[in-house]
Amino acid sequence: MSSIFQALVIYLALTAGASSVAAVNHQITDGKLMGATGIQVGTSFFDVAFSVESCNHSVAGCGAGNFVGQPINSATAATAASEALRDQVFSGMFDTDLGKTFGCGAGTVYCQVLTPYAINFKNKRFFNYVGFYNAVSESDDYVTNANPSLDRSANMSFVNNSNSSVILAVWSPSNANPDPINPPSPPPIPEPSTYALILAGLGLVVAAARHRQVNAA
Repeated sequence: MSSIFQALVIYLALTAGASSVAAVNHQITDGKLMGATGIQVGTSFFDVAFSVESCNHSVAGCGAGNFVGQPINSATAATAASEALRDQVFSGMFDTDLGKTFGCGAGTVYCQVLTPYAINFKNKRFFNYVGFYNAVSESDDYVTNANPSLDRSANMSFVNNSNSSVILAVWSPSNANPDPINPPSPPPIPEPSTYALILAGLGLVVAAARHRQVNAA
């Protein structure tokens, strides 16, 4: 009985920890990370696909110069999305083996994953973005928005060099969530006192069962 009781305690602890974490599904084709689904950015959930095409070709509204239809359309949102890439998507081998990500060269120092969010107001030929710089060494990973911009019509492969690869993160509301823009609130995590009551009740059940077994003998 004690082993069952211990297993229940472990299960409840793991369940509490898992309930507050978004379930991200990596999209892998031929061993390459092509994107991911179910990424939590703030209180919303998104899917992302990686592209080496131009911003005009890949991102909703970029070609029209207005970003209409693009769910990530501010520097704040793009920064949060880039941080979500760092924390939720690029983990394990995808964080250290750059060649495992579509469009990123294995021999480069950085794989730049750019999240476009607006047309450059000074020169509409360019788009603004926030970049997550994924490095071979995890300690060198960083997210930056220093008002950088790139040509809207340029394919990302043209920007690549021997030091770094560049890909676009193309975001869309997640199909993994029934209401990606206003998702339902996660179920509340029970207070420790609630767990204590549950475990106390289980203890009484176990004690009663033992008492019955003794009387039956």
